[in-house]
Amino acid sequence: MQHLTPARPNGHLLALGSLILMAGLTACTGTTPAVSASPRPSPSGAAASAKPPLTAAALDTDACEHFDKGPAAPVVATATAAAGPLVSKAHTRFDITLSAGNQASYVRYASSKAGDMVFYLNKPVPLAVTDDAGKVVTPSRSATSVGPCGTIQARHQVNLGVGTYTLKLGPTAETAAQFVAISTDDTGEEK
Repeated sequence: MQHLTPARPNGHLLALGSLILMAGLTACTGTTPAVSASPRPSPSGAAASAKPPLTAAALDTDACEHFDKGPAAPVVATATAAAGPLVSKAHTRFDITLSAGNQASYVRYASSKAGDMVFYLNKPVPLAVTDDAGKVVTPSRSATSVGPCGTIQARHQVNLGVGTYTLKLGPTAETAAQFVAISTDDTGEEK
């Protein structure tokens, strides 16, 4: 008795079949289906990996998740800029105890790479950012009461270089605020 093994389709037949299927779907739906392709290697042989910046909506959704689920780290802001604690860990909600008495409070953010960062607060606390030389860094965008969760009361997008920045919160009568920082070119992975 002779056993027959099914013939394996060759690559050309598979490609032709895929094209026929796509043409049929286009004819039926009027739209071309999305095609997933592997990244093409660059001239150096490495796969191209440049990703566009995340949308504001995607960043806001990520921030809402961290406001809701953490992880959380408590910090106590200081009344002097130089002594402010670091609030630099990505994808972390910092529960900041602010200085009492309607005065300014300070924390610091250490940027390990240049690019746009979005600083989120759960209270409408004034925020001023200065670099390590004392120069004010003006946000390119600011908004209040944003995002899908209702928790975000302030969003400030700032372009940072590598270095440590001072974040001045207030002056405010608030005694606590929550803070989340997310990079606009974030991959969404925990760091």
